[in-house]
Amino acid sequence: RRVVGWLMLPLGQAALYSYIVHFFLILLVYNLAPWLSRLPWEPSEDVFTPVLQIAVVLLLWVLVRKRVLFGIIPN
Repeated sequence: RRVVGWLMLPLGQAALYSYIVHFFLILLVYNLAPWLSRLPWEPSEDVFTPVLQIAVVLLLWVLVRKRVLFGIIPN
């Protein structure tokens, strides 16, 4: 609980918000992924994909903690 509670608890408390926002984050990543794969150093997919997924989850966590668009998106 202490290891991932700080991450999971806010996301669980705002589950509907998290679900709605993660859909749009996935759309963003899906549309940016081909562009990001053309980076000059040719990132390895084995490293790039997990790092990108972790970054999206942390971005979602930050959005929940900062209560971005909580007045518009149901939570």
